[in-house]
Amino acid sequence: MNDWVTYDTWIISDTHFGHRNIVEYQDRPENHDEIMLRRWAASVGEDEPILHLGDVWFGKGVHGPEWAHIVGELPGDKYLVLGNHDRDKRLLRQAGFKIVEPFVHQGIAFTHRPISSMYPIGSEAKSPSNAARRLRAGAAGLTDDWSLGWRTNVHGHTHRNVHRASEGALARGRRYVNASIELMDYRPVRLGELLR
Repeated sequence: MNDWVTYDTWIISDTHFGHRNIVEYQDRPENHDEIMLRRWAASVGEDEPILHLGDVWFGKGVHGPEWAHIVGELPGDKYLVLGNHDRDKRLLRQAGFKIVEPFVHQGIAFTHRPISSMYPIGSEAKSPSNAARRLRAGAAGLTDDWSLGWRTNVHGHTHRNVHRASEGALARGRRYVNASIELMDYRPVRLGELLR
C-alpha cells in the first residue's frame, strides 16, 4: 500500500509557507519561504516521493491559490498527511499532493502531531474535545490505537517546541523523531538520514 516509502523518501513538515508571524514565533529567517522553496527544488528529483507531514501553507483566502500554484511547481511525487492548518483539500490537491491518512510502515508511524493519549494514531480526533470523548469511551480504544506495531513516530507539529502535556501523554518506550522544518535546516531530509 505504501510501497513508495523507503529510506530514500524525502520527509518535510510544517513549512507554513506564507506565515509572516512564524518568523517571530519560531525564530525563522525573514526569507524562510524562499529558503525552503530553493532547498526543496535543489534536493528533490522530479519523480522522487516526498512526504509532507502537514501544515503546508498558512492562512486562507487569497493566498491559498497563490501558494497552491507555487508549491505545485516544486518537484517530487508529493504525499501529504494533513496538519491542523491544512483545511482546503481541493487546493492541496491542485498543488500536486496525494492526501494520505496517518500510517504505519515497517514499524514507523507517520503523523502530523506526535502520537499521544490525546491523539492516538488512527483516531479521528481533530480537537481535544473529540479526543477527550474518545478517552472517556474507555481505555480499550486507546490501547488498540497504540498497538498498531509502531516503534518510531516521525512527526511534525511541535516545531522547535517541546511536546505540550496538554496534548496528551507520549507513549513510553517508543521513539519520537520531530521532522519540523526548523530542525531540518529548512530543507527536506531523506527518511534514512532523519532516522539516523
